[in-house]
Amino acid sequence: MRDWEPIYLFSTNGDKLGLDKVVSNHWEISNTGSQQDNHKACFPIELPYKAIELLDKSNLILEPFCGSGSTMVASHQLKRKCYGMELDPKYCQVIIDRMKKLDPSLVIKKNGITM
Repeated sequence: MRDWEPIYLFSTNGDKLGLDKVVSNHWEISNTGSQQDNHKACFPIELPYKAIELLDKSNLILEPFCGSGSTMVASHQLKRKCYGMELDPKYCQVIIDRMKKLDPSLVIKKNGITM
C-alpha cells in the first residue's frame, strides 16, 4: 500500500472536463473501510467519488483497471455512467457481487449478454 494514488482526467474536446473551480492537488482521504480483503491495490470509494464529483455530469467515466470496483461504486452513487474493464475473472466477480449488493436492480452484462 502506498501513501498516494494518481488520478488522471482526460478530455477529447479541450473543454477542461467541465471543471468550474480550482482543485487542490493534495487530498487527505482515509483508507479505512476500503475493500482490502477483495483486492491488494484497492482504494477508498471517497477517492474516485471526489474526482468524479468535480466533473460536469455529461462526462463518462472510464476505469480501465477496475480491481475491486471502487470507481464503479462512486460513479453509481453519483448517478454517472461508468465503463469499466478488468481482466482477472476473480475480480470481475468481486465487482459484480459488489454492484449487485449496492443496487440489486442493476442489469449486469458480460460481453454484451445479460447475466
